[in-house]
Amino acid sequence: MLRSQIIQVYNTTDLAIQTGKIKCERDISIADCSCIATAKLSNAKAVFARKEKELAREMERKPFDVEIIFLEK
Repeated sequence: MLRSQIIQVYNTTDLAIQTGKIKCERDISIADCSCIATAKLSNAKAVFARKEKELAREMERKPFDVEIIFLEK
């Protein structure tokens, strides 16, 4: 699977550090921070099922440096 490049594995230390940085700066869940950090490290979009109030508030306060997509409007 790794050779096919269908999936990529990222250094867990880098992901943990990036997740922690986001968590220190933002008032959102650690799971949301992890999703955003993963998107940032992989140059991808962060995908969430729905727009929760905490995430929406943080997006209005200061935009994230990754594109965020919501499946439910």
